[in-house]
Amino acid sequence: MLLFAVLVLIASCGQILAWGFSDIPPKPLLYDVLQPFWMLWVLWVCLLFPLDILSRPLKSIGIDVMSGHPLLFYVTEGVYFYLMSCLIVSLNNRFKTWKN
Repeated sequence: MLLFAVLVLIASCGQILAWGFSDIPPKPLLYDVLQPFWMLWVLWVCLLFPLDILSRPLKSIGIDVMSGHPLLFYVTEGVYFYLMSCLIVSLNNRFKTWKN
């Protein structure tokens, strides 16, 4: 759950920092505080790249996860980060057992 929380925090910060590429008011509350940590946006984009690849088949049938309805994106991103954190923990536990 801690890894999932870290991934969600990175996604939240990345979403706030993404406002810098648009000038649509209002500016997010924490934008000025997070602006020096621009690498969080880069990390968020790198984390979303596999999700973009996985959602390509859905886009061909008319379901656009990445740029469609925001609620669909947030739910999909949450499920993706949860599954990613479960996979990382599972692989970590498997490698620990192989080592012994």
